[in-house]
Amino acid sequence: MLDETFTGPADERQEDVEPLSKWERLGANAAGVICLGAGVVSVFTTSNQAGSVALLGVGAVFLTVAVNGAPLLGGRLKESHVGTDVRRRTVAEQATQAGPEEGQRKLDILEQLDPASREDPVVIDAHVRLYRREVAAALVRAVAKSDATNVQVLEHVPHKPDRTDMQVQAPALILDIELVYARGDWMLSDHALRQTFQSASRSGVPRILITNMRIPNTVTDIADVYDPEHTRVQVVRWRDVQDETALELALHRLGIRMPRFTAW
Repeated sequence: MLDETFTGPADERQEDVEPLSKWERLGANAAGVICLGAGVVSVFTTSNQAGSVALLGVGAVFLTVAVNGAPLLGGRLKESHVGTDVRRRTVAEQATQAGPEEGQRKLDILEQLDPASREDPVVIDAHVRLYRREVAAALVRAVAKSDATNVQVLEHVPHKPDRTDMQVQAPALILDIELVYARGDWMLSDHALRQTFQSASRSGVPRILITNMRIPNTVTDIADVYDPEHTRVQVVRWRDVQDETALELALHRLGIRMPRFTAW
């Protein structure tokens, strides 16, 4: 099941910079006055004009901090952080609205320029949305090759059953589709597999688990326990169009007959 922790935009609220206390403002004010005074004196009594300008500049900074009541550096950092968040949200939104290839390209460029964005929930959610769209398109292509008629791929399932992200519906058959997506080269856990088989047992509806993760060899042992006839659950690793044969075979085994496999 797609992780719903990352289904919405990141919290747009930003932490305010902590204001200076009364004594900190007084100290900044005093330091500013002293530095400005020393700068003015040095202008007329020394030949080191660079030092005089530096003193005047430092004094001006301290007085500005005293008047604002907040550190200037903190304000700059906050402004930079807000700008980064806006850029990530903008690119993520553009990626999800573009086609899968173009959307993935936008996210790849963002992550190259901003490596920390790989851990941003907004960017992760964009990857999940793109994967969901690609899988839905692959299912549509697959059922179009079948012998079945009036088959629909529902990307949004009303009253979504347990751990179900999509459904394939035919006149006499319903298949629940569960998606598991992860960034990186991860192995699907035995725990996740057991949950999938248990969900199919509870609902009584055949199910296909589609994931971009590596599938462990233990999947056969788990299937023997929960689905000995192998008629209830299929597990498919789908990353791109090169994996569509595996997806078509899973549909065929669960009742969406594919002519290419009929002689098997």
